[in-house]
Amino acid sequence: MLMQCVNFLRGSVRISVQGAGIERFLNVCAANGIAFWGVHRVAPDRIEASVRISGFFALRPYARRTMCRIRVTGKSGAPFYGRRLRRRHALVLGAVLCAAILYALSGFVWTISIEGCESMTQAEVMTLLEQNGLYIGARTSGINAGAVRNALLEQTDRLSYLAVNLHGSHAQVIVREHGVVREELDIDTPCDVVADKTGVIDSLIVRSGTAMTEVGKTVEAGELLASGTMLSQQGETWLVHADAEATLRTWRTVQLALSDQIDAAVPTGEIKTRHALIIGSKRLNLYLVESAPFACYDKKVEKKSLSVSENLRFPLTLVTETYIELERAPLELSEEKCAETLHERLLDMLERQAADAAVTELDYRFEKKDGRLVATLQAECLERCGVQVPLGAADGQP
Repeated sequence: MLMQCVNFLRGSVRISVQGAGIERFLNVCAANGIAFWGVHRVAPDRIEASVRISGFFALRPYARRTMCRIRVTGKSGAPFYGRRLRRRHALVLGAVLCAAILYALSGFVWTISIEGCESMTQAEVMTLLEQNGLYIGARTSGINAGAVRNALLEQTDRLSYLAVNLHGSHAQVIVREHGVVREELDIDTPCDVVADKTGVIDSLIVRSGTAMTEVGKTVEAGELLASGTMLSQQGETWLVHADAEATLRTWRTVQLALSDQIDAAVPTGEIKTRHALIIGSKRLNLYLVESAPFACYDKKVEKKSLSVSENLRFPLTLVTETYIELERAPLELSEEKCAETLHERLLDMLERQAADAAVTELDYRFEKKDGRLVATLQAECLERCGVQVPLGAADGQP
């Protein structure tokens, strides 16, 4: 690949060599440092080959010496293209202006990508970035990535990590948010440990304090697990910082129903396409009618941004919106299909409700009621339990 680029820049000539002493001709050229490539014999007394421009002008004496005739069959490379454009002044000027504009635009930030947002929205992060000098159209030379990072971490306590990477005209922002942690009191503050869930205790570890329950007992949310009040062998009362953790066996039930007669959106075959241009933050619609082309439709959006490379992007995006007309039609589902759909949805609901729980057993039940299939999922889980509260704040604590 590298040699192909070099040959293109230097220019090459495709020649046809005919004569009785072709082998001798090639040997004489090789001995004098003239390189050929793409050699192909097309007849017993004729070959075709490629040679550099500098080598081509040195061939004549060797051709006469070996009784061979040379004919040019093709020319390629930058020197020949440049010669064609030499008299096209407007084209050359346009190319120079285009290169100058690309160079000038590459000194600005035209695209910003934000990765890692969970509870924070990208709009919130973008607002903070704009307040600190990182926005669409900002000069890359005036952006201090380290200063922007430190400023954002000082302005909000919701971020634990932030990185700003400038790649040409593209800015990549990576954020990490603080995880949800259990609130713990200062280690010198006396406190109790109470249950924050309802279930049966599967294991209980008391590191400090007095255990107020035991494995196998049922506890409710707010009930005391470990007390920060301890009695010494001499009968003295000590107030300590209780530290305990329990694992509860809990049961969760989720239920859904689905009718076997539903309305489905079916494509009619009618399709409309619209185009728009996004220049910076402005959108320019390339169509006249603003309303949607169909009353009921499915829309697909495809965006193509102008970019020279991965790190050199420009604020020009072509948006193609495809509208597919839909019409409502009755759809009858089999009982197996209804059960499969309900099964997937119940698992999703359970995962959202018990994201931190370890599911140990699942039980599904399906029954038909009034033309609907009702699905019930019961799950047995193991969950961590125990939060610290000020001393005496537990339910029922004297």
